[in-house]
This record gives sequence, structure tokens and C-alpha cells, in this order.
Amino acid sequence: MTSTSDIATDFAFFAKKYKAKFPMFLNEKKKRTCYNCDEDGHFANECPYEKRVDKPKFFKGVKPRLKTNPINDRYKKNKGRAFVGASTLPMKKKKMRRRRPEWLVWLSPNPGLKQQIETFELDKVKDLETIERAQLLAQELDASKKELEVGHASLTRDLDHLERANKLVKDELKKLGENHDLLQETYKKAL
Repeated sequence: MTSTSDIATDFAFFAKKYKAKFPMFLNEKKKRTCYNCDEDGHFANECPYEKRVDKPKFFKGVKPRLKTNPINDRYKKNKGRAFVGASTLPMKKKKMRRRRPEWLVWLSPNPGLKQQIETFELDKVKDLETIERAQLLAQELDASKKELEVGHASLTRDLDHLERANKLVKDELKKLGENHDLLQETYKKAL
């Protein structure tokens, strides 16, 4: 028989010998590497960069930037999410509408609905009153607009008459000024 210490040492040798074949025995898991961009943390099918036909050479410390692949971005966004019955929800809503039409809701004995109907009718009456008031105000505004247009037309006519009269008065003042100058000259000559 073997002792417990011999079993432990045998298991240690076994693990050391087959650790490459059985990674579950390792404490540190091997990092995943991408064959497309040589980065750790993802495989080539989940690579965020475009897939290349010919792989360029990388220099130490400098890696060329690659364009992101939109297909893989979409895959990453949807990764781990399930499509749980979203397509059946609209069908259920349609079935519910078919089963219980709107007129059944109005006939149901619910005191809250009656109060809502009364407030709706009151609001409708208030809206009709405000519409009538608005129409009356619009008619009053139209009447006052017409009065203002008539007043404006009469004021423009009066302004035209005053401008003509002003021109006539200016012309007469010029003539009187010229006559006054002639009279002064004749008076000075006479003296």
C-alpha cells in the first residue's frame, strides 16, 4: 500500500506531466489570442478589426491601426442577450383588442370612468365656449381693422392736402420775399 504522501507526490507529477493537455489543472488560464490582430482577450471570430487576407508585419511597440468591422461590433453588442418573446407582444395586444372593444369599456360599472366622462364633457363645453369667444374676438378685431383702414385712408388724404397747401404757402412766401427785396432796393435808390 502506498501512503497519502506518495499519492500527493504522484498526483503532482501527473499534473506537471499533463498540464499542457489539461488546462483545468492550471491556476492561471491561458489568455486567448486573436490571429487577426495579435491582441489578447478575444478570438479571431470576435475581432473588432477588419479581417485581413495578408497579415502585415508588426514592429515592436508600433501596431498599425485597423478599421473596425461593423459586423463584429453588432455581434459584440448583441452578445449574451436573448430575444425573449418580443415578437409575440404585438400579437397579444391585437388579440386583447379583439376580445374587449372600446364600447365595452364605456359600459363597465366603474365610477372613475363616469367621472372621467363628465370631466371630458365639461372640457368639451369649455372648449366650445372658448371657440365662440375666439370667433367673437376675431369679428371685433376685423371690425376695428376696417375702422383703422378707413381712418388711415382719410389721414393720408388730409396729409396730401396739407402737403399741397404747404407747397403753395412756400411759393407765396418766396414771391413775397422777392417783392420785399425789390421794394427795399427801390426805396434805397429813392433816398
